[in-house]
Amino acid sequence: MASLYQRTQTKVNPATGKATKRKLPKWWGKYNDADGITQRVSLSTNKTAAQQMLTDLVKQAEFGKSGLIDPFQHHLKSPLTEHLAGFRQSLESKANTSEHVSLTLARVQTAFTGCGFQRLADLNADKVAHWLKTRREESEGRFGVATSNHHLVAIKSFGNWLVKAQRFPRNPFVHLSRLNAKVDVRVERRALAPAELMLLIEGTLASQEAFRGLTGEDRGMLYLVASTTGLRADELANLTPESFDLTATPPTVTIQAKNEKSRRGAVLPILPKVAERLDRWISSRSLRHSGNRKSPPVRLWPGTWSEKAAVMLRKDLQAARVSWTNQVEQNPEELTQRTESEFLMAESSSGQVVDFHALRHSFISMLATSGVHPKIAQQLARHSTITLTMDRYSHLQMNDLNQAVVSMPALLSSESQVLTGMEGPKNFTATKVCPPVCPADDFPCNALTIVDDNLHISFAEPNAKNPDEKLGSEAYSQVSTTEKQMKALGLEPRTYGLKVRCSTD
Repeated sequence: MASLYQRTQTKVNPATGKATKRKLPKWWGKYNDADGITQRVSLSTNKTAAQQMLTDLVKQAEFGKSGLIDPFQHHLKSPLTEHLAGFRQSLESKANTSEHVSLTLARVQTAFTGCGFQRLADLNADKVAHWLKTRREESEGRFGVATSNHHLVAIKSFGNWLVKAQRFPRNPFVHLSRLNAKVDVRVERRALAPAELMLLIEGTLASQEAFRGLTGEDRGMLYLVASTTGLRADELANLTPESFDLTATPPTVTIQAKNEKSRRGAVLPILPKVAERLDRWISSRSLRHSGNRKSPPVRLWPGTWSEKAAVMLRKDLQAARVSWTNQVEQNPEELTQRTESEFLMAESSSGQVVDFHALRHSFISMLATSGVHPKIAQQLARHSTITLTMDRYSHLQMNDLNQAVVSMPALLSSESQVLTGMEGPKNFTATKVCPPVCPADDFPCNALTIVDDNLHISFAEPNAKNPDEKLGSEAYSQVSTTEKQMKALGLEPRTYGLKVRCSTD
């Protein structure tokens, strides 16, 4: 039987030695819980309120006896700080990086503080949506759509964890949707052309300047690996000599799951010439792991450079541009043209910028313009969808678009018409027969290759003898070793635009 009572306090008068009793103001309750155990709980100084609280406790005990108790009742009254601490432990247990864990928690805490949430029962999706909208409108551009989406993803992740941890019956934010970030693009990256990559890498390799402990040669090798594998800065920062198998066929680099963005891990091919240069660089630095289990593997690019990777790249890009313009300082006309061009510029006139992640964009763009099948490009980029690979990361320049248009069949009555490449080094002829869709010997194309440790851009000569003639084994034998090796790795063979479209072999 439940009952209310007040505790008494006994005090002794030191002068008379007489003891007096008085009732304390707070009311207590006595009742039997769902297991039949007698419980005594502190309630309230107001008797009416204490009676109502005791009635609720008795009701919950009765529900417990009948199996109708609410399993979330305890969690609903717990402060959010306790649940956020549990959320942190969950993120850390999944081998997430400390930066990811801290950023996710900071976004959730910022939003909940702004909304005034203190307990789980306070969580409200409408308040979160309103807070995000207010931040976007009042931040004067500092809190854009992309940032708003990042906060929402963190908040929804917390809601999903509450359900999995059986702390809440459902995710209260499940119906909230991310906004279209394309309407508010803050950073639009520019993919570097192969010629720009060549000068950037060659110039950096010869640089005598250091950046956060990385020498010019270190940075040059870093840019070379990044632009030929598409690895991200954080992934590169955690590579060790043991990450590479440079003697395999083909050579490969392994990214551990804990260091990859998708947390799945990956094994990617490396161009053989790049592998040879990388092997000599690693050997010269004596970075091979000693094999002692107690000593951690030595990272190839240690330090904190990844925190300022964009600053580092732009400095080297500027140095490469200065060197490029100085080459023609004796030719005023050419010097003016180079000075006014956007070649090797960190930001274009249209607002496109170059940062370290632009090297990944460049890698995927070169795959796209080299005729690689979209599915293979997606796998090399490690994207979840082909749409992401082709839409966001494949940067087509005007010359690429022009080449695509030229590849269409001629519709004029004449046998051929002369067209000029937008950015190519030579003019080429488009006949009634489709010119090559992929780079070929009868089409001006630039390619990044490595010969004797030096980077080169080679331009194919036009096939002026007979454009309609099928290019067979003789033409294919002239293809560089690097391209043949790329083909062996699964990249699509060179396809020529003939009357009957076919591959070289």
